[in-house]
Amino acid sequence: MRNHFSLRGADRAGMEPVAVAIEAARQRFRPIVMTSLAFILGCIRLALASGAGANRQHAIGIGIIGGMLASTLVASLFVPLFFVLLEAASQRVRALGDAGARPTLPVDVDIGGRDLGAR
Repeated sequence: MRNHFSLRGADRAGMEPVAVAIEAARQRFRPIVMTSLAFILGCIRLALASGAGANRQHAIGIGIIGGMLASTLVASLFVPLFFVLLEAASQRVRALGDAGARPTLPVDVDIGGRDLGAR
């Protein structure tokens, strides 16, 4: 799956995957943080509840706030990193296919009389 920015022509413009990921992260950072912050602020009432049933509301509020903070971190930092890693792997596979190279196994394996070992 390609990210939103690369679909608009970054690949055709010759941008490197790291530059594409940084630009996409820059464009998506504010909407991700604003959405998460709005939800977190709405759940503060649960985390600070008092009265009957407050223990349940504390647990739910703290869980939601922690989960939203973690998911915001993942969406902001790790998604661009995974894009770069997957794009690099995709380019390596494409290069193998373009060169007509046949991937080989690192050890000699005999399956059904066919030698599939490294060459």
